[in-house]
Amino acid sequence: MSNQTVFSNYFSGVWIPLDGTFYFQMDHPSFADGAITVTAHPIEGGVGGLAPVFMEVIQMATRWEDDGAAGIHHILDIVVRNNGHAGGLANPITEFSVYTSVANP
Repeated sequence: MSNQTVFSNYFSGVWIPLDGTFYFQMDHPSFADGAITVTAHPIEGGVGGLAPVFMEVIQMATRWEDDGAAGIHHILDIVVRNNGHAGGLANPITEFSVYTSVANP
């Protein structure tokens, strides 16, 4: 049976214009060996909160870095995109959450 770990990252005050992107990275030992999924949920950005807001994860990459005495760090590079042209209004996204799920054997 696998172990499931879920990380929640909340972002506020980040300005993602229409078709714009936002990059961030996460560092955690559970990223070393597992199945990883990433989902982005916009919270704010439409007119008065009533308009649909479309957001997508366009890239998730894994890597590791050896920091010498600190050891090896397993890192996720994540890029999200304001996909408002898909049917929403051409508004920026300023508040969103990103959920990362890791299933380790």
